[in-house]
Amino acid sequence: CCQFMTTLAASGSSSSSSSSESSTGGAHAAHASSSKGGGDDSGDSSAAGPLFDAVLAQYRDYCNDATVLLHVVDAFEPKRVSERAAALVTLAKRAEPSEVSTVALLGKLGSVFSKAPPPKHHRLPVLNEVWKVVAKCNDLADYVDCATHWLDCLLKHYSDREVEVLLNDVVSHVEAAVARGDLQVKTSTTAAAAAGNATTTTTTTGRPQQQQRGGGGPPTTTAAGTTTSTSGGEGSSVQKNGTTAKSNEEVQPPTQKQQVAAQRLEDLVQMLVESCGKKRKDGKSGESSVVLASDHLLKLLDLFRPHRKVEIAKELLAGACSSSSATTTTTPFEDLRRGGGQKNVRRASRFRDPVLIHTVLEIARVAHDSLDSLSPEGERKHVASLILGFVDRVDVGRDLERQLGIYVECRAAFPNLDAVLDRLVCLTATLAIDAKRLVGRSSSASSSKRSSSSKAATDRATNFAKACLAYCHVTIPSINGLFRRFDLLILLGHVALVQACLPHADTFFKAAVALVPDLPRNADGRADDPEEEEDD
Repeated sequence: CCQFMTTLAASGSSSSSSSSESSTGGAHAAHASSSKGGGDDSGDSSAAGPLFDAVLAQYRDYCNDATVLLHVVDAFEPKRVSERAAALVTLAKRAEPSEVSTVALLGKLGSVFSKAPPPKHHRLPVLNEVWKVVAKCNDLADYVDCATHWLDCLLKHYSDREVEVLLNDVVSHVEAAVARGDLQVKTSTTAAAAAGNATTTTTTTGRPQQQQRGGGGPPTTTAAGTTTSTSGGEGSSVQKNGTTAKSNEEVQPPTQKQQVAAQRLEDLVQMLVESCGKKRKDGKSGESSVVLASDHLLKLLDLFRPHRKVEIAKELLAGACSSSSATTTTTPFEDLRRGGGQKNVRRASRFRDPVLIHTVLEIARVAHDSLDSLSPEGERKHVASLILGFVDRVDVGRDLERQLGIYVECRAAFPNLDAVLDRLVCLTATLAIDAKRLVGRSSSASSSKRSSSSKAATDRATNFAKACLAYCHVTIPSINGLFRRFDLLILLGHVALVQACLPHADTFFKAAVALVPDLPRNADGRADDPEEEEDD
């Protein structure tokens, strides 16, 4: 390395002298600034090319150290480095690890390539050569750090297929690390005031497991969900299927290495969360589709503590549904009462892929399940607004039956938020009107000759409208607000009249009349003044 630095200094001095003889003083200053790795002018950029090639040639001939190569890469602008992507990857694979490992050096190249991608015909070969080395890394911290940089590069400059393959490899490495005990993301410390010598530990799946030494104890639950009972003497436990397993091994607190791996894994998930709110440079819908449409993100989320998992789920929902909340200007109930449908809401909907809908639904379920009776009202409103952004974006086109099925799943997943149930009722009522509108268009096109097929379509639309009305009739009683429930009953009665479903309309109106005695006299729901009652 000393010989490399001496030769590099001599090369730099000779290049500076030749530049001063063949150019003016201003050009000499530009060349000097480019040799330091800076400069924004076109002259600096053109002068940095030969200098970078000379530095790489000197490194190849006189040095083979990973730390030196990392500083060489860091000294030049990303655009110049990406032009020599294939050569740099070859040099990085041959470099001897010192203060910097080979995987860390390749991760640095990934961060540079995320700013300026390699040439198109070199991108896939470069990625394959890099991952031949990274895939063999057993140090989870170094692997996750390198994968984070390359995932950022792939999300910006590669196709969805490469992102999917890399996410699959990341999940495989993480699961292998959990099996080896190299990663403990979900851990809980033993209570100091625990009775006896019983300890409560948490496995990597986050399910509590009771363990007790010595004599017999109550049955315990293992990570796989099987029930075990502790027996004394030999320090083993007998499961229901008759096999024995050691249950006295306590989960040790995470080591420094495990903490570093967990922190870098959290950084990777955070990068994926931030990518969900960005848009691709190639004009596609966004970077979030490939991330959210795979089940790998859910597997990574399951490794975190419940509190952190909820925070990440909220950030994912906010990033995935930010564009919907920005363009939604009116509620479906207001649009429906004006008879105009919900054009503003439906125009912003973009969730059409079944896998994507399922993944976002599970993420929204995590955020919903974090609420309880003690949750503050502001937190409930925040989670409800995030879930409403997802519900409004679900749009599967003309497959109205599939859309209704998704609303049924949403009702089962979010039963504790009145705002979500209210929106689901309005959306379902709009589905009934949309079905009638679609059938009306088709029948008007063939009004001269009404065929049996159009009659069958009309009957099918009527049956679908009845299903929508039944859904609303079951959902409305779950809403706590009396006035809001009364308004929805009146609204659905009018929708039933439009659909010519007289029995359903009669049911809704009767339910609204039965609700009148329970309504407060004041519109804001406050109790009446006793003095006013005496005056009356």
